[in-house]
Amino acid sequence: MIKSVHDYQIDDVFKKDAGFCYMIPKYQREYTWGQYQWKDLYDDICENDNGYFIGSIICIDNSSDAFQTKELEVVDGQQRLTTLCLLLTAIYNRLKIHKDELDEDDEDELPALRKSIICKGASNGLILCPQIQNHNQADFNVVMYENGLLKSAKREKNWGNRKIAKCYKYFLQRLDQDIEESGDAVKTLLEIKSKVSKAVLVKIEVGSHAEAYTLFESLNNRGTPLTAIDLMKNLILARAERSGMTCDDCFEDWQTLLGYLTDDYSTQERFFRQYYNAFKNRLNEPFRTDGQRKKDPLGYIATRSNLLSIFEELISRDLSGFMSDILVCGEIYSRLILSTDDKTKYTNSLTDLSRIQGAPSYLLLMYLFKNQATLEVADADILETIKLLTRFFVRRNITDTPNTRDLNKIFMQIISDVEEGKLTGTAIYQHIYDELVRWSATDELFEEKLKGDIYEENAGVA
Repeated sequence: MIKSVHDYQIDDVFKKDAGFCYMIPKYQREYTWGQYQWKDLYDDICENDNGYFIGSIICIDNSSDAFQTKELEVVDGQQRLTTLCLLLTAIYNRLKIHKDELDEDDEDELPALRKSIICKGASNGLILCPQIQNHNQADFNVVMYENGLLKSAKREKNWGNRKIAKCYKYFLQRLDQDIEESGDAVKTLLEIKSKVSKAVLVKIEVGSHAEAYTLFESLNNRGTPLTAIDLMKNLILARAERSGMTCDDCFEDWQTLLGYLTDDYSTQERFFRQYYNAFKNRLNEPFRTDGQRKKDPLGYIATRSNLLSIFEELISRDLSGFMSDILVCGEIYSRLILSTDDKTKYTNSLTDLSRIQGAPSYLLLMYLFKNQATLEVADADILETIKLLTRFFVRRNITDTPNTRDLNKIFMQIISDVEEGKLTGTAIYQHIYDELVRWSATDELFEEKLKGDIYEENAGVA
């Protein structure tokens, strides 16, 4: 349920003695805005009339004591709020330098600006408390400390190379440029401060995380675009409460999963697609109904375009079961992509498979490792399968046979054959061998390609 929707000037969003503050929860991604967004925001505010609309924020009121400072958890809008707070701090910094030039009518501008950034009842003493990822909170505190707005702060190593510090320094430079062009520091700073103060945000307060995340996607109109995986996380957190789980627990599990997959988005996305493609028979089972003609109601194959719709169904149906299963598979995948330092009997062979660009076969290997006991597959057979796949990809990547678009379907069909034929043990290896031979280029074509200039045609494989 939406508690309130109002458009506010920034003066009211960062209101002195307002009795509320903003907290960025730890499950939010880190501060990601860069120079393009800083420039865009600064120019938009300064070049337009007063009251320029700069977007919306979604907050949850977590306060329980009416006499304490109201703490608003920012579900959407942390990029804007953090950037605006840094801009106001930069203005405060430059106004302090020129405070002796303020005339009598403007003397209260500096203390008023100071009070809009400070919030005495907040846990950190500031109107905004950033989240902790990538030193966001620590870096923000350093900016505030150096401006006399906090009593203490620790500057972490490489402070100046991270986004918070760069954003603050960018605004200082822009202010200095405008002051130099105008020749009147006080007039310029007060005009910019007035423009910022009168810019407008729509502030939406809701009663729960579930309601917040319902709004999250559509209202993220100025921020860094959300990926399908970001939206999966948001959906998981939205479903946590009604599934008898906590947001913190789900967030920790999600971070563990992404830790298995490295921070490379293409690897993360590939895992989710391969997870569905490897286990789609089992994953579709609860969604089949009597008289259902479709064998795979969730989709025949997971692609970039339908990835989110598939996982929305899986997450919404059984969040607890989904999280347990995906964590197990994520840990298996970490071994396949060698993202862990732990050495196993498969490490050398998996290294070879990775070097020959054999990632499409990870869905088959994930299936075998996950079901190894049930399928009665020995470690030696899995090792031989990895070596077989490496040989297959050497031939495939030199001859370009079979086509890239067929690779997923080949490995998915092998899994389907194993399940329908109830294959176990060495029979699984033999079936994989037969199928890969059937799909591979002939010895004659392979030999012909090897005699060609493979360094010129495919340097990576060579």
